[in-house]
Amino acid sequence: MPASSASKRDGHVTFARGPVAGNPVDEKRLDTATVRIVRKNLAVIDRAISEARMALRNDPGNAYLNLHLANTMRRKVDLLRRVNDIAAQS
Repeated sequence: MPASSASKRDGHVTFARGPVAGNPVDEKRLDTATVRIVRKNLAVIDRAISEARMALRNDPGNAYLNLHLANTMRRKVDLLRRVNDIAAQS
């Protein structure tokens, strides 16, 4: 399973590894439109992470790519935190 992969179980999305490992998002507490948007945004972020990792394999010393990967992973964590905050308030 890639580091940014997610699995869905019992209305929760749980991330297998990476910076948000095991941190579930309770989809049952969110509007279906919100869930759809969050999933779409997570897919975009996951693709960017995957592409940055592939590029870094070819050029591991590239400071821009390292920064891009770190920022993209940070955006994913921030998104998941915001979504969990919204779910907690619902």
